[in-house]
Formats: sequence, structure tokens, C-alpha cells
Amino acid sequence: MNSKMLSIKINSFKKILDFSFDSSYKEQNVLSKQYFFNVLFKKYMKDITTNGCVVFADFDKLNHINKTYGFEKGSEIMFESIKVIRSIFPASTKISRIAGDEFAFIMEDYNLKDANNYIKLINPTLANKRNEIFGGIAPNNFQISITCAGSEFGQTNNFYAAYKSAEEYVSLMKATSHNASISGISNSIPQLVSSITSGLQDFFDSLRFDPTHNTQKDSEPIFANILDSIFQSTMVTTDTIDASLQDSPLFCKIQNNPISLEDVKIIDNLLQSSKYDMMSNSRNLVLTEDSIHELGNIQYSSISQLLDILIRHPITNELSKEAFKKYISENLSYPINIVLFSSTLLKPSNTLKGHVQTDIDIHQISTLLHNHLASYYKFNDSPYFSFINLSPILSNFLISLNASDTLLVCPANTPISLELTEAITNNINCSNRILKLVYGEPTVINSHEELMNYINSFSQLASIKDKKDKFKLEFIHSSDCIELLKLHLDKSFQIYCNNLGDQCNSPENLNKLKELILYSFKALVNKKDKIYKNINKKDSEEIIK
Repeated sequence: MNSKMLSIKINSFKKILDFSFDSSYKEQNVLSKQYFFNVLFKKYMKDITTNGCVVFADFDKLNHINKTYGFEKGSEIMFESIKVIRSIFPASTKISRIAGDEFAFIMEDYNLKDANNYIKLINPTLANKRNEIFGGIAPNNFQISITCAGSEFGQTNNFYAAYKSAEEYVSLMKATSHNASISGISNSIPQLVSSITSGLQDFFDSLRFDPTHNTQKDSEPIFANILDSIFQSTMVTTDTIDASLQDSPLFCKIQNNPISLEDVKIIDNLLQSSKYDMMSNSRNLVLTEDSIHELGNIQYSSISQLLDILIRHPITNELSKEAFKKYISENLSYPINIVLFSSTLLKPSNTLKGHVQTDIDIHQISTLLHNHLASYYKFNDSPYFSFINLSPILSNFLISLNASDTLLVCPANTPISLELTEAITNNINCSNRILKLVYGEPTVINSHEELMNYINSFSQLASIKDKKDKFKLEFIHSSDCIELLKLHLDKSFQIYCNNLGDQCNSPENLNKLKELILYSFKALVNKKDKIYKNINKKDSEEIIK
């Protein structure tokens, strides 16, 4: 290989490194979701001779930590927690950040029993190191934990199926996590009320909906109607029937990935041997005789194709936030016009419809949004190399800030119509999907700093939140909401019925149970700590005698 081509490949591979590691966790060798879904999926799906275990992990109640201590502190806590977790797993474990508080661990040549032995150590270790994780003396009420599940992959179970199995099991465990501390059947009424109240809190957390924002007068009749619907039907929850793995946009993308398995293996070997440079906060390629030889064996087309794949979100296929921030945002000609589109009810969709079907719905919404907007705005859909060096950039872009949030960016001379935005959103929402799309106010951004502030705080936009709350209230009146609440209260139903035996289905006892749940709801809405946190036994026994 001549020196010119070697130089081109080295420079291009440095860009691959930019997008192959999560920008906040490069020091800890944590891979990006783009690399995980596009390279590692390809590697383990095609190379079935490699056996191992994939672990899906989701931090618990991180939203509560962010609200209590601030988002910046929450990010620090998660960073320190991952540092602790990495020290527990074998050094060969590959870690990837899948979403904000979701991570995946790939353990080659380990089985599920091995993985579970490591998983069991995580939460006790996090508890023992809570001061170190908090960055000082942790408050008494500070807790950090993570829910994990593993699944084996190899010749008998493909990697995609294993990953989705672990992901789905974590969702199921988190939906019923409020009962984890209750062992067996207890006659303790306060313990039952505590279980119900925690289940209600988890239910509203999954909606990202705070019932205390409504007055008790407004919210109590709505909740009472939901309970009436539950008790008029069977209390047994309906099993989720997910879509076929083959229909998933991720699976289709892996199958259509043009990069050969041989090149994928070489790329992964080079990437795993890269070194972190603290001064530049970047990963650097280690050039040895072997690595130069491996670079020579990679087709240059594979490198350029991989770059174009890595800069796009794995589900929506739009330009990723990381690529936009690194190579485009500073080169825009300000002022610019922007508007945010955001999907809501993501967690209920995952729980009720399954992760695969939710991925399909996200992909459909993104495709519809792109196609509708493309009729009015010409997007720069060129491959990676054709636009990163343009300055200033005068193009329209659709940016995936994450799977459910998309930003339309237009030059100053291209106004964004609020009427058009509303019409497109209404058209997309004419479906039976749980997911619903909302939009923010078209906004003029005058500088790069202002744009970064917007991107870092868009989830707090009042115009977005109000529209999402509207759809959440509509969801609360739906049959899907009944199934979701039943799932969150399932173990509480079991405890109650097992205590009463044959009498559990009598109208009198069912009315008492309904009254107890409504009582717990009132306590939650009114934030009555004596009931919500330290259940008042005397009060609860007045309901169940």
C-alpha cells in the first residue's frame, strides 16, 4: 500500500474513532450506540462461531436523581457508577451506551451463569461506594442502582435475538420493581399499601407524568374511572406480543450493511487497541506493523461506508447529534431557524407493544416526518465527506437528537411555518400507535452557543411539555392505559388475593381493594409523606378490616 493511501486511511479511521466511542465516556472505553448497532451487531450476527453473553442495563430512577440534584450532577453520578461497574466485569468486556441511562455489555466466551455472577455484584458494590459515586458524603436518601439482564448468543441464538431478549426482560423487571423487596405473601397491610403506592409512582414515572400538577378535584375522577375499568375486567395482565425481529429497522439495517465481515473484524480489532489521550479527550489509533498491515487489508470503500453509517442514528437514519455538533453546528451561517419534533409515550409503548414494535413505530414516524418535510425543504442528504468541510453551511438538516427527538435546522432565509408544522404532525398522528408526535415553537437561533444551550435543554421546553401532557391525558383514558396500570399493580393484586384466598373475588373485598388503591392515589397526589413514605397503619386499617 502506498504512503498516500495509508495516510488517507489513517485520517479517515481517526474520524471513525470520533463516532465509535461515546463522547462522555471515551476515557472509560465506552462505545457509542452507532458503533454498537452498526459494527458489533454485524460482527456477532454474522460470526456465529463466537459465543458469549450480552447484558442490557438500565439505571433506576435516574430521573428522580436529576430532579433532586440537577442534570449535571446526575451525569457525574452515572459516569462514576459506570466506572465502578466496569471494574466489576472482566477487562475484555465491551461496554456501549445505548441511550441516556441504558448500557449494553458484551462478554465473549462467557455464559449466562458467568454473567449473572457479575450482575449480582453490581448493586451491592454501588451501595458500598455511594460516597465515592456521589463525590463526597452522600445524603442519607441518596441511592443508585441499575437493573440488568443477560442473554446468551452464538450458534443457537443470534445476537440480535439475545440483545432484544435481555432488553425486554429489563423492561419487565422495572415495571414490577416496586415489589422486589416483598418476599412471599405478607399479611402486613402497611406493606401492601406501600406496594400499591410504589406501583402507582412507577406507573406515573413510566408516563413521565406528575399527577400532582393537576388538582385532586381534576385527577381523582379520572383515576377512579381507570380503576372501575380494571375491576370490571379480569385483573390478569395481557402478555405483550412483540413484532417479529426480522421486521425491526435495526435488523434490516444490519442485514443490508454492505461492509464485509472480514473488514468489520479488522475495524473492531483496530478500535479496541486504540488509546485514550486525556489532553485531547480523544481516542487515537495505535500504529504498529500489525495495525498498518490490517489497514492495508481494509477496503477503502468500507471505511467511507462505515463513516456514513456512523454519523446517522441507527433507527431513524437521520444525521446524529454527535456528527452535527462536531462537524456542522460551528460552520452554520447564523442566524438559523429551528423547530423541534418530539415523540411521547415511549416507555408505555416499549412496555405494552414491545421494543421491536416501538423501534418500528419510531422508524415509521421518522420516515413520514422526513418525507413530509422534504416536500417543502430540500435536505442535504449527501454522504459524509461532501459537506463536513463546507463553510459556511447553507443547507437544511434533520438531526436526530435521540430516537424520539428530531431537530429541523434551516438557514435564515428559509422560514419555518407553524401551520405547516402542525399539519404534518397531525397527519402523522392519525394512526393507532401509542407513540405521538409533538412540535415546539419555531425559533430563531443567533449563535452557536445559543444552539448548544437549546440542544442541551430542549426537554424542558414548555411548549413541548404542554403538548405531551395533552397526549398523556388522552392515553390515561385509553384501554392501553388500563393494561399499563394493571401491569404496575400486578404483584400487589397477587399479594392481596393470596392473603384473602377464596374471598378475593367477592364484590365486597374487590371494592375494598379499589378503595385502598384510590386512597393511595390521593396520598400520592397530596404528597402526604406519612402515607406515601411511612404508611400510616391506623389509617389504612380503617379501609381494610
